Amino acid sequence: MKIVGYSVMGASAVVAAAIIYMQAVPDCFEGKARSIMEQAVAAKLKSPSTASFPSGGELIRIGDCYFNFSGPVDSQNGFGAIVRNRYSGVVTGEDYNVRDDLLAIY
Repeated sequence: MKIVGYSVMGASAVVAAAIIYMQAVPDCFEGKARSIMEQAVAAKLKSPSTASFPSGGELIRIGDCYFNFSGPVDSQNGFGAIVRNRYSGVVTGEDYNVRDDLLAIY
């Protein structure tokens, strides 16, 4: 009978720890951060509606709600030709802020 009691106590402790962890960790998603970054990059291009991100780029999750992105972006230039550039930038916070001072297209 004591074994069952300890098992229930152990399971309760695990559930309580999971609830505390879920409340402490911000609810940030890589997919949403990537989408926000791609929108910010496209907005800085000559023809934003033609922007495509062929390989998805590289994502480094630096911490809770702190993402570093880099990769290629294809879009039309002023003459209508498709050109490839590279971008890098940072998305921070639960509200997915793109750091303009760290957003570069080259």
